[in-house]
Amino acid sequence: MIKYIISLVLLLSCAHREESLRDNIDAYRKEAESLVSLAKNERATKQDISKKAYKLISLAKPIISEFMAKQKKCKVVLQKVLDDSTLMTNISLKKIEIDYHDGEALPKADEDCYEPKELIVHPATVVIITKEKFNIKGRDQIIDEIDEVLSHLEVMLKI
Repeated sequence: MIKYIISLVLLLSCAHREESLRDNIDAYRKEAESLVSLAKNERATKQDISKKAYKLISLAKPIISEFMAKQKKCKVVLQKVLDDSTLMTNISLKKIEIDYHDGEALPKADEDCYEPKELIVHPATVVIITKEKFNIKGRDQIIDEIDEVLSHLEVMLKI
């Protein structure tokens, strides 16, 4: 009987964690879609866009933490991403591309472990774009960055 209760508790805990992960991903998706719409609005300021990108970074953190709990093998690389999330918003476009998009500053891990990092790396890139080149070309790059992160969300749901 006790084994049955323990199994039931574990099963419900996993189901709750999966539901929580989906809810967090849905909230992230809505905010990302809102950021794309904002970037398309010519009257939106770089401060408006940067604020939304920072919000995405904060929404990514519980998703990454939940993913780490689910995929223990990813803890080291994803903890590094969480630890460096503020740093990422304060480096150059070239540096974020090499160090975090390409992963040069990250520990080696299984391929699946790199997918969640994008939830922070792309919005951090948006923050940098608002600082370095907030113009028509920059807005297009912002839209591309967020469209790409939306595709990463779909992949994460399958992992």
